Amino acid sequence: MDLAVIIIARNEELNIADCIRSAEFADEVVVIDSGSTDCTGEIARSLGAKVIIHPMREGFGQQRNFALEQTKALWAMFIDADERISPELATEIRSKILGEPNCAYQVPMQNVIFNKPLLSNRLRPSYKTRLVPRSQLTYHGFVHERAVTLLPSKKLSGRLIHYPYASWDHYCRKMNLYSTMMAHKLYTEGKQANLCDIFVKPFWAFIQHYFLKLGLVDGKLGFILAVFHAYYYTFAKYVKLIYYKNTQDEYKYY
Repeated sequence: MDLAVIIIARNEELNIADCIRSAEFADEVVVIDSGSTDCTGEIARSLGAKVIIHPMREGFGQQRNFALEQTKALWAMFIDADERISPELATEIRSKILGEPNCAYQVPMQNVIFNKPLLSNRLRPSYKTRLVPRSQLTYHGFVHERAVTLLPSKKLSGRLIHYPYASWDHYCRKMNLYSTMMAHKLYTEGKQANLCDIFVKPFWAFIQHYFLKLGLVDGKLGFILAVFHAYYYTFAKYVKLIYYKNTQDEYKYY
């Protein structure tokens, strides 16, 4: 097989069908189900995907490394359940994997939040390494994991469409999860936080997202997202780190 599209998912029954359909051009679609309690697995199987149940116990990086072992395809492309491969990107991918086998490809992301494509993504695209020869790829990181490869990198022009939040409630639940996971990661690395962190770092996070990453061009929504990232995620992360207590219980990733 030339290409496997790999999806890490848990309780994504509202997203998984559209995600898999956008990857139908691939030779194989592999869904690593991290322990769904809804119909994610059943829907994925009905659409022809290979489904493997594997609870996440060591973070996102190790979950992706496990996923790479579940296919024999020459190329691997990771997408999340709330992402869609645009037709332009699908066409571009097929041409690249047939012609240039010794590169890692970065894909531009297009965030669509509450049915509004963010203009800041078009003016300042965020690229993520997503398409790499499988044997040349590994992942590092407990959360906000990164792809590691020694291959030279090139950029694609077709976009990966990202629908990260279904509602503000969904946004808050995700930020609560990620801030907890990051606090756990920092704690296990021996990091500590103080009052200076909870005042200075949220302010700097707002400056980055609103000004440096051009959130201001998205108007009211851009301002709200910058404030929420600063204080619902960054502030919460360091508060949780200050009060974090290590236990012997298995850490709950979801």
